[in-house]
Amino acid sequence: MTQFARARYVGLHHPNTEDSEMLKLIVSCLIACGLLLGCTAESTPSGAPSGGHSHEHVHSAKCGCTIEGVEECGNYVEVGGSYVPLVGVDSISEQEFCKKTGLLVELEGEMKDGKFHAKKFGYHDHD
Repeated sequence: MTQFARARYVGLHHPNTEDSEMLKLIVSCLIACGLLLGCTAESTPSGAPSGGHSHEHVHSAKCGCTIEGVEECGNYVEVGGSYVPLVGVDSISEQEFCKKTGLLVELEGEMKDGKFHAKKFGYHDHD
């Protein structure tokens, strides 16, 4: 094998530094996306449901008037460490959680447009 052919063969089987860095970046992005989606598929008070995934779990709930930055009444549930508006529950008033503390609710639904769209709602028994 000539020196040129050997260099070409080695070049095809051993990516140069630039290609190697790009491959590392792509793999890192794929891993990060997988971890993000994998973590958010677990919906607990500290889990974050992602769009398109259905979840049924217990969430902390409070009125928006007690949340810094919101400070006006509305029903909010904790998802992924943040409180987001709860929508799609016709059986409760717009101020259902106002002046109540320590609320836990059982929800099934999905995150969409920064809001939790509930398909099922119920209060969680503290026992």
